[in-house]
Amino acid sequence: MKRYNDALPMALKALEYNNNIEDRSYILETFTWSLTADAPNNILYVSANMGSPFMEIISPETVALFEEGDYVKDYDFMSWMDGEGYCGVPGSAFCFAMSVWGNCFGITVERMYCLAAECYIRTGEIEEGLDLVNEVRKRRIHPDNYTDFTASTEAEAMALLQRAKWIECIGSYENFFDCKRWNSEEAYRRTITKQLPVGGDNVVTCTLTPDSPLWVFPFPSDAVNYNPSLIQNY
Repeated sequence: MKRYNDALPMALKALEYNNNIEDRSYILETFTWSLTADAPNNILYVSANMGSPFMEIISPETVALFEEGDYVKDYDFMSWMDGEGYCGVPGSAFCFAMSVWGNCFGITVERMYCLAAECYIRTGEIEEGLDLVNEVRKRRIHPDNYTDFTASTEAEAMALLQRAKWIECIGSYENFFDCKRWNSEEAYRRTITKQLPVGGDNVVTCTLTPDSPLWVFPFPSDAVNYNPSLIQNY
């Protein structure tokens, strides 16, 4: 809905209720990421089975978005593996996080931080917004690699937020709906392109444009057939 002024106080209210950001620095000692379903960073836990990113293939394009020193990517030797052998795509990763109960469909403290951050950025309070993004990043990136995100314009700040949030929300519904929302704006819409091997040296280029109908979930045919007032949206 893009009502950032209205959404901001609601996000901040949620963080008054719970502001326990998951701190992953312990991975430096355990070499594995562990996250329980009742972890204190969950405001509302809604997931299926072990959640995500259990047995998830991460594309080379997403792998490239991880920052150097990311605790999971660079220090979780138990569940972060090369993905090419599992999907045939060079540069991909395979996350076999058996000890991680990801919150795929619920609400986490970190997502509220990102939500509040975008509201601040969209309403001209760029420093306040990036301060919230940095609070999460401090618990994701090794201190030797960490530097604060800074920006002077909304566009610069949004680019930083989008990169950090994409990694934070892997395996959740959030990235999909963010893409749908940002694709409705000329400044932030983007075309997603992937190179996929199809045998031998053959590679096919797959492109998803901002106005592609693949972003739309069609109404079930039965719903349309039995309700003459419902017009198919696809």
